[in-house]
Amino acid sequence: MTPRLPGPYFVKLEYVAGGLPHVAIIPTGTWNDLGGTGGHGQFEAWDSSNVDAVTMVTGLVDKLLPFYDPGVTFESWTVYNQNEPTDQPVPLDGALFTSKVGTNDSDSWGACVQYTLTWRDTGFHLFKQTLLEAASGNDFTPVTVLGAPITDLNTVVTDMGNAWSSRWGLRPATFIRGTKTLNEKLRRARRFT
Repeated sequence: MTPRLPGPYFVKLEYVAGGLPHVAIIPTGTWNDLGGTGGHGQFEAWDSSNVDAVTMVTGLVDKLLPFYDPGVTFESWTVYNQNEPTDQPVPLDGALFTSKVGTNDSDSWGACVQYTLTWRDTGFHLFKQTLLEAASGNDFTPVTVLGAPITDLNTVVTDMGNAWSSRWGLRPATFIRGTKTLNEKLRRARRFT
């Protein structure tokens, strides 16, 4: 099977690590313009309720912060719509973050680290979240058992009251593993080769 585009709706998180800008693109459920916090919209959650966009996105970023050292700052989020592969993504809403800085103080290697967390969605397709410049803990052993901070992130990603989605339009359901490696593209960008 061919993976699909992240649309029709997705959130783009922008963050800076070691002076380099990064983005994370995460598919979501259906967007609506119903008023939410600060006039921002909402998503249709998996339990058919409406979840406030600010609450959902901030809740995810709060659970991502322990994966990053204090040199990483999350700057903004934007919701996009892209119905067809040939369509240009259209920004629908977004905001700047205030004081969203990494909280991992393990003093471990983070430059060029790629930490990939993998789940299965409810249709058994893969859902991956790739964290660039994440703190390694100086340990590159694959993680297959939930423990802090993955447990907290797992709770948010798989929550029926949220609208995070796989590229197949299904709810992430089961954590599989976390793997760390050095990202070769980042190594070249930082001239570490």
